[in-house]
Amino acid sequence: MNFWIILSIVLNLVFFILIIKFNKKLKTQKQEQNRRLSNIFHDLKIPLTSVLGFSELLESSKRDDATHYEFIEIIHSEAEKVLHMIDELTSESVESKNLNDETTDCVKVLKDICRSSNFFAEKENIKIKFNSEENLFAKISEIKFWRVASNLITNAIKYNKNGGTVIVDACSKDDFIVVKVKDTGIGIKHKNISNVFKRGFREHSDNTGFGFGLFNVRKILEIHGGKIKLESEIEKGSEFTIFIPEVSCTNIKKF
Repeated sequence: MNFWIILSIVLNLVFFILIIKFNKKLKTQKQEQNRRLSNIFHDLKIPLTSVLGFSELLESSKRDDATHYEFIEIIHSEAEKVLHMIDELTSESVESKNLNDETTDCVKVLKDICRSSNFFAEKENIKIKFNSEENLFAKISEIKFWRVASNLITNAIKYNKNGGTVIVDACSKDDFIVVKVKDTGIGIKHKNISNVFKRGFREHSDNTGFGFGLFNVRKILEIHGGKIKLESEIEKGSEFTIFIPEVSCTNIKKF
């Protein structure tokens, strides 16, 4: 076999290997893009549901002007969240962009979530109780913290019992913001506690959804140096505790 034949075989082999690697890279990029789209679309359901719900309440309600104004304020706030998440879809490095420069007033966000969730909780005769220290700022963007907390509070309502309670507590401890979301709901089987944060896992197969919520929560927290803990007991309820690195009030930029 002469030199040119050998060279041709080698070049064809190299070319074949490059094509395989290129196709594999494209497949990986597509999977990552699909993952991001699925995560965002899942969390978009929360503010969109609020917008639709409060629009219907506003249309049919005979409440006073102050309540109407509150409904409009909530609709505006939830619509802004939709726009922020759409912006994430157009960001090339959304999960790592300027993480160290972003801080969030956790108390403000938690109050907003509890306020917007309360009207829906009342339909199921569920009470939301919020307790917090003041001046709790975390190293995370507002929309990311909202995605984490709203998923937990929404689930606490969704999987609660009629006449149940959702308790949201927030405090500062050991350089972390600690937020606990506790419900008196149906609980999670002990064997599934380690699985609930896996992508696509659903504890209750008769419920709607694709199992992305808690997966998103853990992913966002890990990216920002945080973590999540779960304790649950069947028919007694669940308690999710999240930890996010704290920002000292003295280190917050003034604008």
